[in-house]
Amino acid sequence: MLAKIVKFYGKKGILTALAQEGLKLRGKIDPDIRESVVSRMGDVSAFMKELKQRFSRWYNKTMGRFGTLWAERFTFDRWSGSGLEGFCE
Repeated sequence: MLAKIVKFYGKKGILTALAQEGLKLRGKIDPDIRESVVSRMGDVSAFMKELKQRFSRWYNKTMGRFGTLWAERFTFDRWSGSGLEGFCE
């Protein structure tokens, strides 16, 4: 279980630190931390949300950007000069 937590949340993740602390002090991962991780494993929406957030943070840090990664994706630009001006009107 700890290996899966480390693999997804990284060595410096808060859930990783809490799980390691529980193992070190009590010999097992605390039930609330375990339940939190297990419930996310079966929830595709939660998994995708966390995956997109982690990727966005990494990409923004790597590229010197900020904000959401897909903020500029849906922009509208008139097709002036392309011959399609009246096609969609």
